[in-house]
Amino acid sequence: MKHIPVLLDEVVVECPSDTKGWLIDCTLGSGGHFLALLNLNDNLVGFDADFAPIENLSKILISKGFTEVESPLEDISIFTDSKSEKKVILCNVNFSKAKKTLEDLNIFNFSLILADLGLSTDQLLFSTRGFSFSQPNQALDMRINIKSGGPTAADLLNFLSESELTNLFRNYGEMSSAKPLAKKILQYREKFGNIGTVGELLKASGYQNRILGKKVHPATKLFMALRIAVNSEFVNLQLLLSDFLPSIYKGTKILIISFHSLEQKIIQNFVKDNDLNVKNIKPGIEEIRSNSSSRSATLNVIYE
Repeated sequence: MKHIPVLLDEVVVECPSDTKGWLIDCTLGSGGHFLALLNLNDNLVGFDADFAPIENLSKILISKGFTEVESPLEDISIFTDSKSEKKVILCNVNFSKAKKTLEDLNIFNFSLILADLGLSTDQLLFSTRGFSFSQPNQALDMRINIKSGGPTAADLLNFLSESELTNLFRNYGEMSSAKPLAKKILQYREKFGNIGTVGELLKASGYQNRILGKKVHPATKLFMALRIAVNSEFVNLQLLLSDFLPSIYKGTKILIISFHSLEQKIIQNFVKDNDLNVKNIKPGIEEIRSNSSSRSATLNVIYE
């Protein structure tokens, strides 16, 4: 299954006409948004904590005639195209450190900043880190950046207390069943030992099967909560927004594609606290029909 970037046309519409200003894509993923922006602009910087998107996009750029040049910084790849005079920089860096990385690259003026907060199809279906409940034999890692050294999803499940797990499921997954689910996890640990794989988590939670008549798998919120906790996604989003607040006041638009109410709440609070404006754009009926993953997406266009 090929990844389809959500709200792509709407993102392109928001792209400024100045082709010389820097566009920043904070979440490269499968590269759908990034490659569309590359057709419109001469200077792009892309970030991803996962190395796979960097590797894949590097190959695509070279196939398009770009040449990789020497980079002064670790985890940074720089490409130029002598014919089009385009310059592309790919950073294997979490977007929470985007502002500092851009300063190190002597890039200070941005025309647009984009962050798509959803997982790509490649990460869900082809990674081996336990993001998807459809891969029962995979280890429960869930770290976007496996070099981070932080705790895995299995670590959280096996070492947090019942109350800590309850808070995790409630605060990151908005799960009404947070407390009984945490109790099930502890009962499974006591009876069978540590939870190490996707299949073991599904057994421990009782979420092995889809519910008849329900479109959404019962384990969806559980896996989302674990992924958010493992990767500090809410903290990173808050850091991204606060770091680029001065740029918004200078006229830069920030585009955030969110997928659930907790991300929306962070964005809404940021806009309100800093006296900013936001335009919320939802996918149309045709996009939802052709790409069901877009149904919960919202494009937040934040500006002064």
